Amino acid sequence: MNISHIFTSIFPFLPAQYTNAIFAVIVFVVGLLIAKAVAVVVKRRMYGKYSNNVTNITSRFVYYGIVVIAVVAGFAELGISIGSALVAGGFLGIVIGLAAQSSVSNLIAGILLIVDKPFKVGDFVTYGDITAGIIEIGFLSTKVATWEGVPVRIPNGQLFNSNVYNYTKAVARMVRTQITLIYEEDMDRVMKAVTDAFKEQWYVLVEPAPTAFPIQFTDSGIIIEVRVWTTGANWGDLYFAMPRIIAKTMKRMNVKFAYPKRVYLESGQGKPSPMAKEQKKSLRESEA
Repeated sequence: MNISHIFTSIFPFLPAQYTNAIFAVIVFVVGLLIAKAVAVVVKRRMYGKYSNNVTNITSRFVYYGIVVIAVVAGFAELGISIGSALVAGGFLGIVIGLAAQSSVSNLIAGILLIVDKPFKVGDFVTYGDITAGIIEIGFLSTKVATWEGVPVRIPNGQLFNSNVYNYTKAVARMVRTQITLIYEEDMDRVMKAVTDAFKEQWYVLVEPAPTAFPIQFTDSGIIIEVRVWTTGANWGDLYFAMPRIIAKTMKRMNVKFAYPKRVYLESGQGKPSPMAKEQKKSLRESEA
């Protein structure tokens, strides 16, 4: 005697179809409770050993797997053939699959992202023209937040099939900037002073050492590129401090940045305009 027969013997006044329906509902409700309890246990066992994203996805798989089993058991109590349901479900799956190919692709890509682990929640990455921090890695999409705090949803299929730059995983990172010196300036003296100033900063790496070198001659002066390395964790400190360190060093040396200069002449009489006089005055002061 199975459980349904026991249930029928307890409530003999109910018709068989009603008894089966009530029992199917009970099976489904009990299955939901068991699924919830098992998912909680799985989440607690995995907590601290795996990332939160992997833990949440695993617990969801367990939960929905038990729910599916409960639904199948409930259908069996209602007398619905599992084989027929599977055949109907197969046809329905084909229709849904054809209508939602992108969703299936995103789902598979989401699983592969979890297995491959190119990034995790909290990492800063660049995808296309988006530089943002990872907020959540879901089944179908990944949620990120830009520097401005704007949330962006990216389909997992696009992420998996594109180049993603993970800055958080970088052990060492370089920050570069350019300055322009006038031709009369001793660029070797300036480059040495600037690199020495960066060597004094605690977050700057000794190797590779800070370096500076000329890269281009322009109408205004010589463009110098400065490159400094730091750890991935201290990249932000160096990035925001770099212009200030260079400016303070050049000010201490009484070195001025080169910039484009224009002189305006008034047409007709050939006399300089007031604006041209002011420009010449500024030019003499800058060269003094």
